[in-house]
Amino acid sequence: MKTAFSTLGCPDWSWDEIVPMAKDLGFDGIELRGVGSELSASRAAPFQPGARAATLARLKALGGKIGFDATAKWEGEGYGRGWPEVNRIPADVKAAVDALKRFSATDRDERRH
Repeated sequence: MKTAFSTLGCPDWSWDEIVPMAKDLGFDGIELRGVGSELSASRAAPFQPGARAATLARLKALGGKIGFDATAKWEGEGYGRGWPEVNRIPADVKAAVDALKRFSATDRDERRH
């Protein structure tokens, strides 16, 4: 099993503090919620266009992985975009999946006897 930590636990740390700490403590990755005072990882300095190559090279050299918080953001967090459309399963697809589940359960029960 691999372990990672979230930057929510170190809200005042800079990227230069986060990366070596992760490596020194043996974590396999970092789940980014924010860096320093920036609560959106995508807006943090290490992930801006001019810094991405150096950030990627540093992470590769350390052998670590990162994960980003990809949840929808609130307008109060500075994001003016709307929420994405809710995906709905078409009724015919749902009916087909339900039929397969029933068939699978029946087949499983028959094999038990």
